[in-house]
Amino acid sequence: MGNQQSSNLPVYYNADPTNEATFHALSKYIDLASSQLGSKIVATSDEFFAPAKNLLKPTAPIKDSERTTDHGAWYDGWETRRHNPKHDWVIIKLAFPGIIAGFDIDTAHFTGNHAPVASVDACFVDDTTAKSPDYQWEELLPKVELGPSSRHLLALWNPPTTPVNYVRLNIYPDGGVARFRVYGTVKPNWSQQASASQLDLASVGNGGRAVACSNQYFSTMSNLLLPGRGATMKDGWETKRSRKPNHSDWVTVKLGATGYLDQAEIDTYQFKGNYPQAASLQACYSLLDNPDEDTDCFWFQVLSKSPLEAHQLHYFNLDLADQPFTHVRLNIYPDGGIKRLRIRGRRCTEEEIKNRKAAPTGASNAMAVESSVSAVKEATIESTTMVETITTASISSRASTPMATVLVNGQAAVKNARVRDDDDADALRAESSAMTATPKRSRKTKSRQPSVSKGAAL
Repeated sequence: MGNQQSSNLPVYYNADPTNEATFHALSKYIDLASSQLGSKIVATSDEFFAPAKNLLKPTAPIKDSERTTDHGAWYDGWETRRHNPKHDWVIIKLAFPGIIAGFDIDTAHFTGNHAPVASVDACFVDDTTAKSPDYQWEELLPKVELGPSSRHLLALWNPPTTPVNYVRLNIYPDGGVARFRVYGTVKPNWSQQASASQLDLASVGNGGRAVACSNQYFSTMSNLLLPGRGATMKDGWETKRSRKPNHSDWVTVKLGATGYLDQAEIDTYQFKGNYPQAASLQACYSLLDNPDEDTDCFWFQVLSKSPLEAHQLHYFNLDLADQPFTHVRLNIYPDGGIKRLRIRGRRCTEEEIKNRKAAPTGASNAMAVESSVSAVKEATIESTTMVETITTASISSRASTPMATVLVNGQAAVKNARVRDDDDADALRAESSAMTATPKRSRKTKSRQPSVSKGAAL
């Protein structure tokens, strides 16, 4: 079934998951209906053969040897009884209000008993209204045909711009669906919270999103921002083992709001023989989702390379706490798994953001370096691990050559730095020292040294 269009309805895609255009249209979003976030089933018309809560599992559907009947209905999905005179439905309360971009309706392992047709409605109401049979829902996805044992990726061409907190999946007339994903972005209500309040700016509940990473072989980068500490290693972020000298992996997180960063929490809970040896943090200000696509973006080190331990919650105070940032990049050395990343900080006010956007491009990207050269210089250049800082300052997923960003007299000097051996490292150290010899340290600006403490593992 291909693209379809109606004058009153959004264009939608029903494509094989290997279709690159459809996959990339949804890959940058999170599953708002996932039970990992706290989303839950609040009502359903029927779940005779298998419970509707299976729809929200974050794991892929699997065959189950246990059967509810001799006809072979699978447990790992939602399945209703036959011969419904109308149609079946299930109402899902999203853990966080969000703006919906598309859906994935998966009928895996349902063959002769799959739901043949489905549609999706949504609304933003209180709990009582959502369950009312008389409430008029807004249709987001018109009726689409579903095939047996297959994924159906459905990206909205013109997604709604207002957040919703309830979603209703309708199937016609009955049958089974294994998984239901609701792709979109969390839309926090900042009006109820003062900008001076400290919060986790990276939390998925506050709109944080992982937008790029070097590798996510064993488990996905988006797990870093989930609530709680998780149940197994699988709900953290874990990269494959590297055999290359001086290797490091990284993940870039778009913060839920532009803010001032005070403290980071890096949790290696349940990672014992596969945790990273060390980690560092960088931050930047960019108007793009992925700063790697922003040619005017500069990364600033807010946490120098610091050792990590197995199965521990680590706390770090961050440098440059008086500068606003939109993204952070977590670097791990050389590879391994991290369960959660928390970035504690304060939101910028609307006035501060407005003033920043009105500033000249150079001043915006340099983040008012004329008033903070000293602090940045101490954080990025005068560290005892200067070479490590420079070689990991900005690693693009599209380029194998690291970039070193150095501030000289308030200007950003960017040099390609490929450190292959000790001789190259010495040469780079000498060159960087020469470049940064001119600025003098301000007595009024002090660099905040990272303080580290570890919380006991649960």
